[in-house]
Amino acid sequence: MSSTAPSLPTLAVSITGTGVYAATGDLDAALWGAIVTRLSSGRPVTGLTIPAADQGVEQPYFAPIATLPGELKSAFRIPIIAQEALLRASAFLPEDRIGLRILLLTLLPASSPERPNVGNLDREELAAVLRETHPALAMAEVRFATADTGATAHLTQGIEELRQGQWDAVLFGGVDSLTDRSTVRALAARGGCCSDRNPEGILPGEGAAYLLLEKSTADRPYRALITGLSHASEENPGKAANCRMTALAAAIEQVLGQAHCKPSQVETLVVPMAKDVPTTLEWHQVQRKHWSKPEEANPEMEELNPQSAIGETGAAALPLALVIGCARFEFDFPPAERVLVCEVGRDAPRGAVLLKKQKQQTKPAEG
Repeated sequence: MSSTAPSLPTLAVSITGTGVYAATGDLDAALWGAIVTRLSSGRPVTGLTIPAADQGVEQPYFAPIATLPGELKSAFRIPIIAQEALLRASAFLPEDRIGLRILLLTLLPASSPERPNVGNLDREELAAVLRETHPALAMAEVRFATADTGATAHLTQGIEELRQGQWDAVLFGGVDSLTDRSTVRALAARGGCCSDRNPEGILPGEGAAYLLLEKSTADRPYRALITGLSHASEENPGKAANCRMTALAAAIEQVLGQAHCKPSQVETLVVPMAKDVPTTLEWHQVQRKHWSKPEEANPEMEELNPQSAIGETGAAALPLALVIGCARFEFDFPPAERVLVCEVGRDAPRGAVLLKKQKQQTKPAEG
């Protein structure tokens, strides 16, 4: 069932700043460029092999090239890359930031047998690290949530609190790392890692992203306006081969309705999704639902999948996708006025966020 999403008038919220860390570095333009040009950071990792699924032989696994020194475990990498992204995003805080009521909302990976190091993450220590990033964050409320309960749902909650005046600004983000050896081996144990013999497997990646959210005002420039927001829960995740998948399609329909936007008016889709068969079939159902009719189709609509370039980023997937959407507006060849960002994965949560480019201010005529 789809959740009740805010109606259009309540969504007067803009993204006024972003910060990112990924295999491409800390520039969102570099991240967008790698994705749109289909460059991949996946490389065989020497010195580490994993059992090939049903093959009984060893083979190297693929992973984005780690830019941090050494082979730190996820619990140690997460604070470092989170602070890198937050440092850039917090630089966009208003200059008159004394006394700002700020919510710092961070999505983290959920602990599971496949993520043995996540349980070692010290949240109190992570909160202290994040508060040290910027003086304005010293008194911020730091809140953590796990992405498996719905990234778009948590974004919706933060926006609703912002709209109601509980906060002056919300820093919404996520961070995750799947590149340490113990995580890779755990994923490989069920044949889940990408390799020569399993090209549909997970490409372990890492990343962090934060977005500065504020109420839209005429005098405050922004990178993107959030014009639609909805989330839903899929009753049959991973069963697209035998079931009709409705949650993501319903979220997109609600988002387009909020913005009074036709499917054909969406120029760019950002969909961080795996290459496995169930996810591909689910996305095919969504496409048939919204873009199969001639009047709904946009032959020039581009579809961007961050995982093709930077791998699986877990809890950071939606925030990274939103940053990519904002970066898309910086390029005018071809121009894009609307970007639809989707949340889809192996768990039940689904979601959609519609971004709109800031209108160019018209200059007064001279003379």
